[in-house]
Amino acid sequence: METVFAGFLLGLALMAISSLYPSILAGLRAGHDRVTAANLVSGLLEQARSRPWGTVDDRQGAETIDGDRYDYTLTVTPSPDGTSDVKRVVARVQWGDRSLEMETRIFRFRNP
Repeated sequence: METVFAGFLLGLALMAISSLYPSILAGLRAGHDRVTAANLVSGLLEQARSRPWGTVDDRQGAETIDGDRYDYTLTVTPSPDGTSDVKRVVARVQWGDRSLEMETRIFRFRNP
């Protein structure tokens, strides 16, 4: 009798775990996609920082990573305070119905 009861409990535990499996997989996939998008955004901002001052401008495009399409937009605007030595750079990546956006400022230093 105890063996039957233990088997019943084990069966219930396995059913509970198996019912969570699809949501666990969906969560893992969403996390993977978000990390991929964050890496793409970081790379875009790093490329903008490494380019010569006069060549940092708006860009858009798409990359396919692990079979998923990521559309990106890089928007460059002068500083809101009107200084010509600062640019605001916003990188936005969209995939499916999700998106991720990061921004940075790029400064130009002049020799006195």
